[in-house]
Amino acid sequence: MPSASKNLARTFAGSVGLGSAAAIGLVAGVASLLRLWLGSSSSITQNLWAEDGLFALCIRKADFATCTAEPFAGYLILAPRLLALPTALAPFDLWALTANLVAAVLAGAIAAAVFYASRRFSVRGFTSAGVALLPVIAPVSGLEALNAIGSAYMLLLYGSTFILVFPHLVDRTRVSVALPAFLLFLTALTIPTAVLLLGLLFVQRIRGVIGRRVGVLWGASLTIGLVPQFGYVFLFQGTRPNYASLETLNFWADSLPLFLFSYWPGLSLGEFSFHTEFTLAPFPLTGWLLTLALAASAIYLVATGWNTRQGRRAPVGLLILLGLGFSLIPSLTSYANNRYFVVAVWLIGAAVIVSVDRFISDAPRVWLGLACVVVAIVWSPAFPASAYRSHPSPPCSGELARAQEVCESDTSGSVDLEFSPNWPYPDSSLPEPSNATAPCVILLR
Repeated sequence: MPSASKNLARTFAGSVGLGSAAAIGLVAGVASLLRLWLGSSSSITQNLWAEDGLFALCIRKADFATCTAEPFAGYLILAPRLLALPTALAPFDLWALTANLVAAVLAGAIAAAVFYASRRFSVRGFTSAGVALLPVIAPVSGLEALNAIGSAYMLLLYGSTFILVFPHLVDRTRVSVALPAFLLFLTALTIPTAVLLLGLLFVQRIRGVIGRRVGVLWGASLTIGLVPQFGYVFLFQGTRPNYASLETLNFWADSLPLFLFSYWPGLSLGEFSFHTEFTLAPFPLTGWLLTLALAASAIYLVATGWNTRQGRRAPVGLLILLGLGFSLIPSLTSYANNRYFVVAVWLIGAAVIVSVDRFISDAPRVWLGLACVVVAIVWSPAFPASAYRSHPSPPCSGELARAQEVCESDTSGSVDLEFSPNWPYPDSSLPEPSNATAPCVILLR
């Protein structure tokens, strides 16, 4: 009987955890759509974002298998191409709505996975909810990362990192091993920086947090995905140019702290003047000092928490290190832009939240509520998605009407479509079938 009671308790706890994770996922999906809608009330039905439209058009023009295997921007970006299928199957006038709903479902699914993983690792509920919702509520997300299928790799990296940093150590089932393996496999086939997850897996295996059999399966999932990924990177035409230099390294170190300051909208380390009479410029090595301080703190936390499996030190340090790595690699090899720092901001922010988990659990509920109100007030100016992300440029219905009008005069011809924000640009040279040239026969079908 005691064992039966324990099994029943474990089953009940698991069902409660799944129910809470599903609720968090629903909140995340709604929040992702809400921020888009607050940026522009027509965005959900009229804003068909960049690759979200381009990949769906590719499937309509060719076929799903061809477009899924097609390299893009120098690498295999699998997840956005898989998730473009529902959009491709929908009527053209519903493409924007379909793509935005799919993106919201993805945000919800990753939030649910992060919440469930951290809860099973015994991170408190309030803390787990915070780190799960962070990608959809953090101010920096409102740039071009929010609710876009083309930005799926950001969510996949975030979710995969949590799966490895917070593996639940007991009551493993086949599903609890297989689903993370699939997530890791999909992440590896979507973005080359997933190679850092192999290093994270190795550290967790050496620490004894992840068992041998699970480590082998998850390592194989990553490796099998990374082999074709790097085949696309190094062997196929269209490889991204490499700009690695001291200049790009310095730009990474200078940019990372600036993006971390996005947690307080309006705060910056930039230059400012008093009535144009006196100018204050930041100390040139500020970026490096802050970045190196983060790295040193993370290494210290991992080292001092190495033998404590359920402790918070090592996980916090690993989250910071992965955030640094995910921003360093793309910044070092090309000219950095805002998207390279989104995952870093999420992971470092999550590390801070997890580090105060014990204080959160001990704090009176009234203080937690007050803290949430303060954060909401500080973040409120940045909660609507940016105009760049949310304002339809062009509106989907208007672009479809224009294209159909062109095709009615020449049904055997083709027309170049534009997706938001006015993309692809006129000077973009994208090969078939991953370009925006649509045969009239599919538009008038």
